[in-house]
Amino acid sequence: KEERKQERKEHMREQKEAPKEQKEIQKDIRKDEKQERKDERKQEKKEDKQHKH
Repeated sequence: KEERKQERKEHMREQKEAPKEQKEIQKDIRKDEKQERKDERKQEKKEDKQHKH
């Protein structure tokens, strides 16, 4: 019986920690997307400067 209780505790803890990891992953993804957009804007500005010349 004791072993099963322990397993259940472990399982509960894993379930609690999973959403946290999910949030972190989503944060990283969002950060990457923002960075990509910044890079795109930089690229556009460079191209605009080239067109003016």
